[in-house]
Amino acid sequence: IGSAVVSVVKVAGGVLLFSLGRKTGRPSLLRDHPLVGYLALLFVAWTVASAVWAPDDTAVRGPVITLTLSVILLFVVYAAVRQPREVRWLVRGYVSGAVLSAVVGPAITSPDDTDTARFSGSIGDPNVLALLLVPGLALAFFALAGARGALERALLLLGACVIAVALFETGSRGGLVALAVAFGAAL
Repeated sequence: IGSAVVSVVKVAGGVLLFSLGRKTGRPSLLRDHPLVGYLALLFVAWTVASAVWAPDDTAVRGPVITLTLSVILLFVVYAAVRQPREVRWLVRGYVSGAVLSAVVGPAITSPDDTDTARFSGSIGDPNVLALLLVPGLALAFFALAGARGALERALLLLGACVIAVALFETGSRGGLVALAVAFGAAL
């Protein structure tokens, strides 16, 4: 039954994307920024075409679906998020999700895990967790400038601290490289 639920969610997402594309007057990434939109679609097409030649199609199916859904999400977010208030909601949601990934992980990890030297949270892979936490940390710091009040500022700082500790506990070199790139881009 789990695959049926995922299929329903995918169909609902497709209907949402189609309805956003059909609505006149709504922003469209392909219309407003055709280079970015078509490059994203070309990247998905290239990935799908490359997956055709993979020796083990089950190994590439998951990443191809993830990339495809991520590009669809790019189009949906571009069409749906238009006001600064909506951007704040999106940023708060991502930072909250990163904090929850960092906090909930130790609570549900069994004590008899074999790899206790690296923190993997509830995701199970320290490198994937680190790559989820880096944008959360960057967004938390960028959101500080637009924070409304001392409470929001304090929560963002607390969240950034929790995310930073979890990021360094993953021991992920890729996460540290991503953090360095994000820091360089911020400068």
